Amino acid sequence: MFEQHIYPEILLPGENKCIFCCSLDEYHLIRFSPPDVKLTDDVSGHLTDKAIGEPSSTHMPDLSTSLFGIYDTEHTKIKILKTELTEYCEPNYQATIPIYSNDFIFDTNRGFWFIRIGEINGKKIECTHRGETIEAFCIIEHTPTKCNFWHFSVRWYITGLNDNWHNLEVRGNNWWRKLAHSARIFIKGFGITNEPEKVAIEINCYNSSGLINH
Repeated sequence: MFEQHIYPEILLPGENKCIFCCSLDEYHLIRFSPPDVKLTDDVSGHLTDKAIGEPSSTHMPDLSTSLFGIYDTEHTKIKILKTELTEYCEPNYQATIPIYSNDFIFDTNRGFWFIRIGEINGKKIECTHRGETIEAFCIIEHTPTKCNFWHFSVRWYITGLNDNWHNLEVRGNNWWRKLAHSARIFIKGFGITNEPEKVAIEINCYNSSGLINH
């Protein structure tokens, strides 16, 4: 896949890299799906539950994706073996290059799908629990990891609790499951499997050595 099984350095955080500072609306996120999972439903044409991630109550509060562009479809085949490499970090973290078979391997059976940021960022979902409406707003955050500078999180701000969903330790509650169901349906409505046209990513969008305002 990659020359001599060398990890792509362009994926790593590093010197002068910073949190993405350009408008995100025209960009797409890409997420890999588990090996050999069916991506779309034959009837609805929407993403399947398994393609998004199950159980939904685990994945939906903080859905891991990557910014499509420099991070490409072939990169979804990289399977990280050491969980410490998936930990969040500062964008200028001085990463060491992962080693094939020790830190990562390739899984060519993985699939992938896309979602356009402008279609979901800031949009509201809701569910009803015990007569009360719980609403949450989608937030797209650049959350670099030690092995992937282009890692982005799809998160949700719950207005009634004044906090982000992934920060709350209430997993297993009925409203949590209901909101996860609503979030998954929402993502299904915008997720696509056809590769979109790439939007060029200028270096000043993520490099602090020459930033300009956008």
